[in-house]
Amino acid sequence: MRKIDIEKDKLIVIDYLSGISLNLIKNKYNCSNKVISSCLKRNKVKRYRNQKGFKKNNKNRLTPEEEKKIIYLYKDEKISSIEIAKKIKRSKFAVLTCLKRNGCKRRTTSEACRKCELDETIFDNKMEEKALYWAGFLMADGNLFRKRENYTIKLGLSKKDREHVSKFKKFLGSSHALVEYKNLIQITVASKIIYEKLLDYGLTPNKSLTAKASSDVILNRHFWRGVIDGDGSIFFDKRNNNPHLTLCGSKFMIDDFIKYVKNVLNKDIKRYKHKNIFSATLNGVKDVSNILRDIYKDSNIFLNRKQILAMSILKERLV
Repeated sequence: MRKIDIEKDKLIVIDYLSGISLNLIKNKYNCSNKVISSCLKRNKVKRYRNQKGFKKNNKNRLTPEEEKKIIYLYKDEKISSIEIAKKIKRSKFAVLTCLKRNGCKRRTTSEACRKCELDETIFDNKMEEKALYWAGFLMADGNLFRKRENYTIKLGLSKKDREHVSKFKKFLGSSHALVEYKNLIQITVASKIIYEKLLDYGLTPNKSLTAKASSDVILNRHFWRGVIDGDGSIFFDKRNNNPHLTLCGSKFMIDDFIKYVKNVLNKDIKRYKHKNIFSATLNGVKDVSNILRDIYKDSNIFLNRKQILAMSILKERLV
């Protein structure tokens, strides 16, 4: 059995990943294509096709100047590895190997594809009113998606609430376009950082069944204002004209809302179930008014039409 030259193996791999062509490697080490293929397979190096325009000489290892340029273009100019490879006439593998060798963290697919502005620090402070509100609103009416390395956050509302979607866009520091689809107006952004921050608030991709407020926001009024603006209903009983407040959601979210109500009113309310949807209802002037007062009083961000209805109840039915 032929003995494997470990040092030669290592040199072949280095040359290959640096972008040197197979023909030059064959000539340099006096070996066949089969030997090179076996070497690459043995070292778990993925084969790639040569692209037109690559340098074809035996001095083809990346120079220190080229490595600095690659790092600058990737980190500072935000140019993709493919575009860098074309720009400096090297292989994509040579560029990626350089980045890895120099400890450069690769961008996710969503980060690499981003063309619009986006403030990814907006959910960092869990004590900030707007961050708490929008986390609650997204738990009720937003959507989180993940497919491999693509992390997406989406908010879609009825066209009558276009102004509210615009408020969310402004909060995001976003230049993304608002898109109309049937009777909806929606905004979609891609960010692994924001996606993971929202998980910290209790949001989940399958929120209708699994959403659960995190322990540090469970009693926060700004968070629940967002949830109620998204999935709550404020209405009057036709029989006696008493106000009602109903919230629908996952079992966990309704249980969390019941804890919030208990903290404000010092009383328990019941949880109801219809198929896979759970709900809790407050009725009566006193209880509804006290919760609405806690949620909406002195607030800076809200869904206008619900805030107007809540304020009218507080104004006309003060207790």
